[in-house]
Amino acid sequence: MLRLGGARPTSQPDPEADNNISGRPDFVDSFVQDMRPVPATAAVAIIPETERGRTRTRATSPDHCTVYMPEAPPEMKYFARSVSSRPATAPTRRLRFASPDDREASMEKQPFALVGDAAASAAAGGGASVKLVREGETSNCFRVRLDSVAHVALRHYPKDQRNHGDIERRCASFGHLLEVDPACYAAPDLSTVRVVVKNGSPREIPREIRIRYASDFRFWHVVPVQILKVWDKSLSFDANGEYVPIYTPAGAA
Repeated sequence: MLRLGGARPTSQPDPEADNNISGRPDFVDSFVQDMRPVPATAAVAIIPETERGRTRTRATSPDHCTVYMPEAPPEMKYFARSVSSRPATAPTRRLRFASPDDREASMEKQPFALVGDAAASAAAGGGASVKLVREGETSNCFRVRLDSVAHVALRHYPKDQRNHGDIERRCASFGHLLEVDPACYAAPDLSTVRVVVKNGSPREIPREIRIRYASDFRFWHVVPVQILKVWDKSLSFDANGEYVPIYTPAGAA
């Protein structure tokens, strides 16, 4: 059941919430990576003519791919977007220094001499180089304020995916999963799963999740996604920064 009272969002979904949010992706593909058998409820994948020959990224998001990472310690919290235009020959690596002074001292010692394979590549005209940059100075990784919380219904959700880990993976492309309605775990097959996610904007939430199985890509589950309510993060976190659930855990008073 939903908690009521105070500044918490109401338990009644806003019938207009889903219709008032424009610019949402039509769909995202979500792959089941292990070789679990395709359930009998899966349907034959029928790709619309307008989408044939195009990947999910090209069809709905031409310049970037979004992935929400699991909750991290306060000093490590950040949201990364990997830009598809980043050259394959320019890999990046995150470095951690013992202190800010050590970091600044390393920055001042640039440029660095290349050795081994990197030096050979540069000598052959490969353009190899090493550059230290501070967080926020790269073009393909930047901070995003996760100030939006959304109550979302995943319609026709399959029974074989009805556990916290799989639900979190299905939501990873559009939000950080805060909680799942505990009543959904024991619900009948293909019933609705209700979740609460935190993200940068409700526009990131797709209209469909297409669950594909690695064991047989001929089949998928199409899960319609309905936004029930959207509110500011400040209404869901207490003075200590702890999330306050809207659902009463199973067995709680």
